[in-house]
Amino acid sequence: MHEAKESIEQFHSALTGLAAECDFGALEQQIVRDLLVTRVNAPELQRKFCVELTSPDDVLRQALAWEHGVNNQKKLVKFTLGKGDPDLAIGTSSDPCGQNRT
Repeated sequence: MHEAKESIEQFHSALTGLAAECDFGALEQQIVRDLLVTRVNAPELQRKFCVELTSPDDVLRQALAWEHGVNNQKKLVKFTLGKGDPDLAIGTSSDPCGQNRT
């Protein structure tokens, strides 16, 4: 099983390593794909992967993009709530667009 704070990339790497030790044969990529789909906590994306029979490589690519988006949303919420995040602190109160042109 995966750790709660484990990234999708870390989960995929560990899962691929474990699958290589098993004798899944031609099913190995599909099994890894299916388990990766369950790791994505977005029901609409899970349905899309299943309905469209998305390839294992595309699932990984889209899952990483989804995770990146979720992480950016968390940073934005922290910043908005006043906890600040240097990655998002683009402008200042006197220069909200970050275009200090002096």
